[in-house]
Amino acid sequence: MRAESVSNGTITGRARGARSLRQIPPLPSSRAIAARKILPPMSSKPGDTDTLMNEIRTFCEIYGIAASTFGRHAVNDGKFVSRIEDGSWITPETEDRVHGFMARVRAGEIVGLAGLVGSGKSEVMQACFGMRAWAAGEARFMGRDLARATPGRNIRAGFLYLPSDRREEGLMMMRPVRENVALASLDIAPFRRGPFLDARGERAAVASLAERLSLSPPLIERAVEHFSGGNQQKVMLARSLAREYALIVLDEPTVGVDVGTRAAIYEFVVALARRGVAIVLISSDLPEILNLSSRAHVFYRGEVKAALAGAALTEEAVLAHFFEREAA
Repeated sequence: MRAESVSNGTITGRARGARSLRQIPPLPSSRAIAARKILPPMSSKPGDTDTLMNEIRTFCEIYGIAASTFGRHAVNDGKFVSRIEDGSWITPETEDRVHGFMARVRAGEIVGLAGLVGSGKSEVMQACFGMRAWAAGEARFMGRDLARATPGRNIRAGFLYLPSDRREEGLMMMRPVRENVALASLDIAPFRRGPFLDARGERAAVASLAERLSLSPPLIERAVEHFSGGNQQKVMLARSLAREYALIVLDEPTVGVDVGTRAAIYEFVVALARRGVAIVLISSDLPEILNLSSRAHVFYRGEVKAALAGAALTEEAVLAHFFEREAA
């Protein structure tokens, strides 16, 4: 694809797509982990960011995960692939509005959306993906208007959203791994040959992805409900590798996984960004926001309370906007 051009704050043309993802390092397998040293039990308390990240770094050293995974992944010259201007959305369940959000995402950048559960950070990207109703504002992805986009159109254009609730929204729990991984890619090779689905190509492609992500056990015909939480998350991540994407939104990607899978997911996310994929990381976990994002937007009750970057992106600054302050 051609690189996009940016003029007067408006994106034109088409953004350069993600580079080949074949070289993304595999997640460590449980068998490989068992053959190495045992990680001491986690001792950090909630909110103790430095201690938690030190323990995760120790895990990386023990299990051979690159130390360079951690530390903010800065991007200076990546092309803009998405922008949102004064976006507002309606939450159907409560008719609450998420409003006033403005952001731009570059190729190869990790942008964090932080806040408590229900603060509006997830609703923003769900609306962009076509899962929620628009109220006002403008959002574009690779020059395309997202106000009337559908999830299917966005996927075909190179925009993928992986939800936080994998059991209810992300995976078909009673269906096999093969079907879950291939679900968003049935319109392209090797999952399709001409007008027909290619069952042999699908099995080979999914088996390859299962091996790369160290799915355990590597049984692609087993129903997803019979895998552990960490391996279910690997199935979700495999979907992001089944075709090339320019923008991937990861909503709470490490909820309900063990520390080993968590560290491996961090490495996976950074590897995607280094190969030119724009990443939006939605998380209520401070260490993820502080140590992976180059920029972060902090949400509270449907509003962006702060946009932080560089030296301003600190634990104190983020926490200061997590909660409502009482008047003096």
